[in-house]
Amino acid sequence: SPKEETKIKLDEFSVENRQLRSSLIDAQTNLAILRSEMATLRQHYEDKCDELEWYIYILCHISIKHCKI
Repeated sequence: SPKEETKIKLDEFSVENRQLRSSLIDAQTNLAILRSEMATLRQHYEDKCDELEWYIYILCHISIKHCKI
């Protein structure tokens, strides 16, 4: 009957809706994890840049002192 067919369709849509919501939650979770990893990598990169800048500063000063000797 049309009423039963409508109920079946509604049930199918409900299942699909739950699956889509679950997929959305998974995607949001993965995005949050990736953002966190990216922030960590960005911080490591900035730390390494600072470290490199310090080494360059020291090497330049050593080179200048060495050249004056």
